Amino acid sequence: MFLKINKILTLILVSLSIFTFSSLSQEKKITLKFGHFAPINHPIDVGINKAAEEIKKLSNGRIIINVFPASQLGNNKELVQQVSDGSLEFVTDGPGMFANWHKPIEIFEAPFFAKDWEEMKKFTGSNAAKKLYSDLENKSNLKIIGNSWYYGVRHFTTKNKPINTPDDLKGLKIRVPQSPLYIDMISSLGAIPTPMPFPEVYVALQTNLVDGQENPVATINAGKFQEVQKNLSLTGHIMTPFWIVTNTKTWNSLNKKDQDIILKAFNLGGTINNELTFKGEKELLEKFKLSGMNITTPNKNLFQDKMKKVYQNNEDKWGKNLLSEIKK
Repeated sequence: MFLKINKILTLILVSLSIFTFSSLSQEKKITLKFGHFAPINHPIDVGINKAAEEIKKLSNGRIIINVFPASQLGNNKELVQQVSDGSLEFVTDGPGMFANWHKPIEIFEAPFFAKDWEEMKKFTGSNAAKKLYSDLENKSNLKIIGNSWYYGVRHFTTKNKPINTPDDLKGLKIRVPQSPLYIDMISSLGAIPTPMPFPEVYVALQTNLVDGQENPVATINAGKFQEVQKNLSLTGHIMTPFWIVTNTKTWNSLNKKDQDIILKAFNLGGTINNELTFKGEKELLEKFKLSGMNITTPNKNLFQDKMKKVYQNNEDKWGKNLLSEIKK
């Protein structure tokens, strides 16, 4: 009798072991694509690759994120569209770009919107912000996940003429992202906005197709714009948060455990990006000086006064109470 019970227990244990092993071996392997425009080794690219490594580690190699930097899969607008239609799983960009799918969300990239990154994080985490994210998702299947990433504070560079006041921009052709907000902003200063994908900017500056551009110092450095631009004007006119964005159906197809792994990893990647970007803002100016750039610090109030037109022009499109709702 005792031997029979022992045999039965052994069979049960063996069966359970086989079932457990079978279940583990049948865990679904997942391969996802992340496309972005930033050059290789830009803080954004470093953060995304660190997140991909962490996802692989936390999932024991079961979830793989293949990263395609430097617009390998398309320009900014094309990448976002691919995520919207489900042919690409992840992208990152700023509010001005996502405004092509939901206009009011660009408010977070309006000129002089936040005084510092801590205030920006507060605004992008507000209930009004969460409503904007939900509206974006409902309209376009673009789902914002995780924390905001710090892309940096944007400044003007020019080839021949230093920018010390808004009047210095009059008549200059300034490259901008493919975003209505940026077109409006540059127009408010009397310059000529020239929308163009990021990979085309270096040659456009080199060949005088445009007179200048505006970007954070980390992006200026990654794009090597200091090679073809003599002047850097520290206007700090826009602070840009970046978001990790996925397709809603893709996200909903993942179980809670996998979603948590991905969120944890992207938040880690964001922290690394932020540290590198803040560090670069301090160190890269010295590098630019050594390369021969003329660096000036204009009176920001002059630019802020001119750019108030951007708020006036877009208030009805954003919603008259949206700004106060975000900042309350």
